[in-house]
Amino acid sequence: MNLRADNREFTPELTEEERDQRTVFVQQLAARLRTKELIQFFEKCGPVREAQIVKDRISGRSKGYPPSS
Repeated sequence: MNLRADNREFTPELTEEERDQRTVFVQQLAARLRTKELIQFFEKCGPVREAQIVKDRISGRSKGYPPSS
């Protein structure tokens, strides 16, 4: 196992194809869900490199379908 200085597992850079193969799209999220909460949930399964919640431009609330990788 490779570790970083902060004791987290080191994940090598991915090619665009590898990243696309590891991307998860989730629907039906709560409108008030925060990115931090989404990351914490998926970290139960393994390291999360990035999470994004698509938000409505006017209300700033979640549209309910973020990509997560």
